[in-house]
Amino acid sequence: MGVFESYIIQFPEDSIFYIVGQIIVILVQVFGYSVLIVGSLIVFSRWRINSNQNKLKKWREYYSKLLIRFLINDFSQEEYENLGKLKDRFERNVLIDVLISIDAADNEIVSRKIRELYFKLGLHKDSIRKLYSRAWEKKIKGLRELTHMDIKTENEIIFKYAQSKNPILRSESQMALVKLIPNDPFTFLEKQVKVFTVWEQINVFDMIRKRRINIPNFAFWLNHWNDSVVMFALDMIRILKQKHSYKQVVGLIDHQNERLRAKVIKTLIEIRSNYAGEVLKKVYPEEEKIIKINIIRSLGWLKQPSDIKFFEQIISDEDDIDLKLEACLSLNRIEGLGKIRLKKLSEDTKDDTKNLISDVLYEYN
Repeated sequence: MGVFESYIIQFPEDSIFYIVGQIIVILVQVFGYSVLIVGSLIVFSRWRINSNQNKLKKWREYYSKLLIRFLINDFSQEEYENLGKLKDRFERNVLIDVLISIDAADNEIVSRKIRELYFKLGLHKDSIRKLYSRAWEKKIKGLRELTHMDIKTENEIIFKYAQSKNPILRSESQMALVKLIPNDPFTFLEKQVKVFTVWEQINVFDMIRKRRINIPNFAFWLNHWNDSVVMFALDMIRILKQKHSYKQVVGLIDHQNERLRAKVIKTLIEIRSNYAGEVLKKVYPEEEKIIKINIIRSLGWLKQPSDIKFFEQIISDEDDIDLKLEACLSLNRIEGLGKIRLKKLSEDTKDDTKNLISDVLYEYN
C-alpha cells in the first residue's frame, strides 16, 4: 500500500461503520447486477420484437401472393391441401388477417370466395377460440373477425360482452351487434344496464351512417330505465327528424333528470314540432334557471311571432338579468315585428332593463 497505508482506517467487525460499509458494498453489487439484467432484457426484447416483425412481414407477403393466385384461379390442388394442413397458430392468424384485408375491397365475388376459403380451412374456429379467450385484446380480435365474416353463431356471448366492465370490449360488442343483426340492430339497448357513454353512442351512430341498416323508431326506448339510453334515443330522434315521435318526447318534459329535460327541449325544437312552443312555454315557470335559459334560447331560434308576448313578459317581469338578456336576444331574432317590439320596450322601461335592451339593439343590429 506504500505511503497511503497509514490513511486506511480499519473498523472492528462489530462496528456500525463496518456494517454500513458492507451494506453499501452489497447494494452496489446488487445495482450492478440489476443494470446488467435489465440491459440484457431490453436487448432481448428488441431482438424479439424485430424478429416477430420480420416474421410477420415474411408470412403476410407469402399469404398475400398465395391468396391473390387463389382468387384468379391460379391455385394447385397441392397448395390447397397444404393450406388445409396448416397448424401453426401464428401463421393461421396471419392468414385470417390477410383474408380480411383482401376482402376490404368490397367486391361481392371476392368476398364470397374469401368466406368459402375461411370456412373450408376451419379458420372460423380460430376466431371463435379468440372470442372465448381470457385476454380482452384477443376477445376483440375474435369479435372483429367473426363480425367481418358475418358469423352469428356466437351472438349470445357477444350480447354478454356488450355489458362488460371493459369499455373497449363493451363498445366493440355493441358495434358488432349492429352489424350482425341488421334487421334489429339496437336490440342490445333493451338490456343496457351500464351507462351508454357518449363515446359508445358516437361509435354506434357512426355505424348507422356507414352501413345500410334498418333504422328503428327510437321512441321505443324513451321509457327505458337507463337515462343514458333515453338521451341517445332523443338524439337519434332529433338527428333523424323522427317527427312522429313528438307525443312520446313531450311525455318526458317533466322528467326528473335535468340534463334529460334539456335534451327533450332541444329535440322538440329541432324536429320542428308545431306544438313545441306551447308545451315549452307551459312548463317554463316551474323549471330551474338553466332549463329556462334553454327554453328561451330554443324558442328564439324558431323565430315565431306567436312567442313575442312570452319574451316580452320575461323582459318585463323576470328579476334575473340572464333570463332578461336571453329573452332580449330571442325577441331580436324575430325579423320585423320582434325588433319593433324590442325597441318599444326600450322606450317604456327604465334603468337596467332599458340599458340591457339598448345594448342588444346596438350589438346585434
